Amino acid sequence: MTTLKITNQAYNKELKEMFNLIRAEKPELKFGVYGTHSGRDTFITMCVQAGVDWKSILGWVGQSSYAIMDRYIDLNDRYQVEQMEKLH
Repeated sequence: MTTLKITNQAYNKELKEMFNLIRAEKPELKFGVYGTHSGRDTFITMCVQAGVDWKSILGWVGQSSYAIMDRYIDLNDRYQVEQMEKLH
């Protein structure tokens, strides 16, 4: 059961329309096509990079396992280097 007052489909449609308007008004920003999954990817990646424990992230994004959530994590090279540097 969801507490959202809007369906995922309607939310995604409105989000894509918002980016269409931004692209039309500000083409120099070079926005791509974004939807709710893009936001989820960004949020999960930012949480991981900030050191938030994965069980909290799972609860926030409504995932049932780390394996599923792992698909959304995109760690950049700088972050990975910083993590390796913690070893010494």
